[in-house]
Amino acid sequence: MPNVLVVDDSPIDRVLIEGLLKKDPRMRVRPAGSGADALEQIARQAPDVVVTDLQMPEMDGLQLVTALRIHYPRIPVLLITAHGSEELAVRALEQGAASYVPKSQLAANLLPAVDQVLELARDNHGYEALAEAMQYAEFRFQAKNDFATTDRLVELVRQLAASVGVCDTGGEVRLGMALEEAFRLVILRGNLELPADLLRAVAHHRDDTEGTLAQRAATAPYAGRKVRVHVQIAPAEARIELAHDGPPLAIHEAPPQSNPLLEDPLERSLILMRAFLDEVRFAPDGKSIVLVKRPGAQ
Repeated sequence: MPNVLVVDDSPIDRVLIEGLLKKDPRMRVRPAGSGADALEQIARQAPDVVVTDLQMPEMDGLQLVTALRIHYPRIPVLLITAHGSEELAVRALEQGAASYVPKSQLAANLLPAVDQVLELARDNHGYEALAEAMQYAEFRFQAKNDFATTDRLVELVRQLAASVGVCDTGGEVRLGMALEEAFRLVILRGNLELPADLLRAVAHHRDDTEGTLAQRAATAPYAGRKVRVHVQIAPAEARIELAHDGPPLAIHEAPPQSNPLLEDPLERSLILMRAFLDEVRFAPDGKSIVLVKRPGAQ
């Protein structure tokens, strides 16, 4: 059963967050009223994931993320962000947080976000023997618009990247998160050309979207479109290029610090990719993305 530590100085908000998490009977939830309290509890019993507010007195969420990154790099941190904390949130993501959920979207997105982080943090040694023997890897991959398949590729890439020293344990989780978001971008916005209202419905995990996505993926012209992946992994860097067959993506190239729209689900992929990777480059024709992760950064 996942053990979740909820950190918030507001008793009302802690109760709200705990209640949302306990809707999943698997979750065991512990509260902490401050960053210092959280570190004391973690020293006694490490949780599987920390869910923390950003704006707290004495030790804010950024300082807590930094402390956990240094002393407990295996514990992923999920941020709860509020309007006005955009710059602090981006800094916390760059310092080591694994994901975020806007406070206005907790009811719809908290549990799915926690599940995603837990899945990426889960020990999975399916490629362990291969990873330990590897010095360099390069492969090309072509797939339909199927997240079950691309998730397996994400697992392979992050394990191989960790095995050659491109990222540490915590960085492996963030690399996986960035790759998952990149696949969402090229599949949902590229190959399937989802309109903004449907993209937001998918981002908010509405129950009626799964059938709509499956129907769209099986309909021409979307059914014939593929995702093409070129992966190169060496000790110096991991380089992943994703290409799609849809129309050109119109992506705003400004870095997230200039205007981090944390509450806009359409911008989520870009924010996480840019925070977790050393380079995110969009081809001028809007048909591919190059992602680069090097050792020693995030």
